[in-house]
Amino acid sequence: PCSPVNSASELVQDEHVLATGAVTSIPLASGERVPAVAPPIYLSDTPPRISRPTPTLSADADSILRKLNISEEEITTLFAEQVVRGPQEAR
Repeated sequence: PCSPVNSASELVQDEHVLATGAVTSIPLASGERVPAVAPPIYLSDTPPRISRPTPTLSADADSILRKLNISEEEITTLFAEQVVRGPQEAR
């Protein structure tokens, strides 16, 4: 048996994939919705849901670095030297 190999953009438009509910759409921080793989397991009493938009690049970097006990000065340096990139770069 064989079948065509689809690209990601073809896959999210495939009528079989859409009919099975394997693809859903998720919100971005901008409000735009994009296709994504749906949760693979559906339980009737506790159906899966996507509860928040996907984070932007390095959106959680500050909090993660703080949880690692990295000082504010070191965090600022990491962003300034572009070791870590993201929202804090405006510092």
